[in-house]
Amino acid sequence: KCNQYCKNTNCGLCRSASAGLVAEPPAASQADCVAGFAAGYPCHNVDLLAFLPLSQIGGGSGNDVWGWTDSQTGKEYALLGRSTGTSFVDVSNPILPVYLGNLPTHSVNSLWRGIKVYANYAFIGSEASQHGLQVFDLTQLRNVLNPPRTFSESAHYAGFSNSHNIAVDESTGFIYATGTNTCGTEHGERSREHAVSIGPKRWELTAEMSTRNVLGAGK
Repeated sequence: KCNQYCKNTNCGLCRSASAGLVAEPPAASQADCVAGFAAGYPCHNVDLLAFLPLSQIGGGSGNDVWGWTDSQTGKEYALLGRSTGTSFVDVSNPILPVYLGNLPTHSVNSLWRGIKVYANYAFIGSEASQHGLQVFDLTQLRNVLNPPRTFSESAHYAGFSNSHNIAVDESTGFIYATGTNTCGTEHGERSREHAVSIGPKRWELTAEMSTRNVLGAGK
């Protein structure tokens, strides 16, 4: 059983905390790494700048983190996949991160959510049934009044139900969702890759799509 702050770094603090095995660690501010600890957290040659617990950035459990740098303003943002949605955190000042808001899951909750960024848009898949691909215009984060707020999808693609991960080919503008429910299964496992072409307006996903088997021939 994990003890507070998970001094055994292999015990999976976040999952244990969500299961009620340990108390969620409190928010923490800047602290140097001294004698192997920074504000109670194990460390090695890395100082703590800030920590926001999941309860303060949307709740649920977390599984994936991606990032976006606004080329217009130079500001940096963390995109956190959670069981109930996607959180957006302004980390431009890493000592004082600001939770801007949450994009709720498209369908039901899931422990798994995958996020990638292309052309100022976030593309979000999940293993949740009927989730499809959420598209979020990240430029909305430039002027968020009175955060946190609840965001809405900028677009949605329903050509597949669930997916395990998202990849982007920036040279072609194709989004690839892996581990989808399309094209059936092979060897008893989801092995299909689903490709989606992004339209001229970037967020406009075209009706044309292709699916192919990651392991070999497809269509």
